[in-house]
Amino acid sequence: MTLQKLIQNIENQQLLELVKEKKKMKPIKIGDTVTIYTSILELEQEILEEQERKNQQRLKDETEGKKKEKKDEKKTKKVVQAYQGTIIAQHKAGLRTTITVRRIFQNVGIEKIFCVYSPLITSIKIIRSAKVRRAKLYYLRTCVGKSTRLKQRFVKKSL
Repeated sequence: MTLQKLIQNIENQQLLELVKEKKKMKPIKIGDTVTIYTSILELEQEILEEQERKNQQRLKDETEGKKKEKKDEKKTKKVVQAYQGTIIAQHKAGLRTTITVRRIFQNVGIEKIFCVYSPLITSIKIIRSAKVRRAKLYYLRTCVGKSTRLKQRFVKKSL
């Protein structure tokens, strides 16, 4: 068995496990407006200031020739950050599947690429779906104002 096939088998096993966990999630389509919640570890402001003071003290001690070694535990807090935008591209590559999300912030277009199966992504919520006839919506990069709006797709509920 070659190394490439071995890696592919491992990726397929992990993908099956992740799909079972995220099975509740609706399928993502091009043109959907989504909110992606990512978890970020943040150092608290007090700790940052304290570390700066310790670094300055350490620099003074090193210039004088003194050496002290202490290990401090860094306190972090977990913050969930939301990013809302329109999906303009999707690259399907098994475990490495990515989506490109575009939004306009202060009249500047911002695009972020998210790995769908990343453990940092806590959830993806679909806000609205759009009727799109292309695989990639790169033409939205050149559109300004109302021309960036996409026609909404309504889903019929069967009773």
